[in-house]
Amino acid sequence: MSWPVGERLLRIINVVFGSSINAAAVAAGVETSTLFRLVEGVVSDPRLKTVRRLADAFGVPASWLLGEVDASQAQQCENPLPEWLWLLDAYSQVRERKLRAWLSEVEVSNPETAELLGQLNGFRLLPTQARSPLAVLDRIVTTHGAAPDEEIRAVRNVYAMQLEILELGIIKLWKLGATPRPPKPGSPERLRVRSRSRR
Repeated sequence: MSWPVGERLLRIINVVFGSSINAAAVAAGVETSTLFRLVEGVVSDPRLKTVRRLADAFGVPASWLLGEVDASQAQQCENPLPEWLWLLDAYSQVRERKLRAWLSEVEVSNPETAELLGQLNGFRLLPTQARSPLAVLDRIVTTHGAAPDEEIRAVRNVYAMQLEILELGIIKLWKLGATPRPPKPGSPERLRVRSRSRR
């Protein structure tokens, strides 16, 4: 019998984290050994609390992680993304959540800051808009079924660039006098990887 939680965690690890179980574990806030045991099916009946924690960390519904629904059902929309692109987009939204929450609450005091705030509130590189410079991705990237590793890596890099641009914009807003103080830039993975490399 197949193990849906392990299979779906492995899809997330391969697509979102470039096959790095360590990076996925750091992002989820769990030990690598715990995630490995779940992927391998060593833990055949994880607590629902654990499944929900992982689902929240990766931006997917627990029902998808448990194998109760497929990716198109989990997205609950008319034109669902292919699973691999949905996984990248879902995780990107998790990584940007605190930054976007800050943007919705920030107070600005001058027209320059207000204009930048408006631009950042609507800022997204993916999914592409018809007039976006990245619209060419729609012609290059496989939008049906599985995508080659090169396409997944390219789209993963675009999402990383989107996060960095958002972080830079928020830093600029704060320097221009926006309040309150923004959340610290950088994802938990980047902060932990940096601190480990200094040891």
